[in-house]
Amino acid sequence: MRRTLTRGEEKRDREARQGGKKSGESVRRRTGYSDILRLEVGLKQIIQKGEKQEEEEEEEEEEEEEEEEEEEEEEEEEKQQQQQQQQQQKQQQNYH
Repeated sequence: MRRTLTRGEEKRDREARQGGKKSGESVRRRTGYSDILRLEVGLKQIIQKGEKQEEEEEEEEEEEEEEEEEEEEEEEEEKQQQQQQQQQQKQQQNYH
């Protein structure tokens, strides 16, 4: 349910839509306020994008760290296997 506007309110609205002619401060304040609201919404969107990007970067870093850890573990396993093979070869040589 919309309430009906008075003549003065209609005039201010019309002038505000047209960029504010001669009625003065009230129209300027009103359009300034809407500009502020628009800027505020824009800033919130930018902040949200920045936060989202930070989260994505953190996730990528975590994934890279996990991959590095896995590679290190694999290298250690390979070294241990090589050492065991060398020990077995030495034992076989000593046995013969």
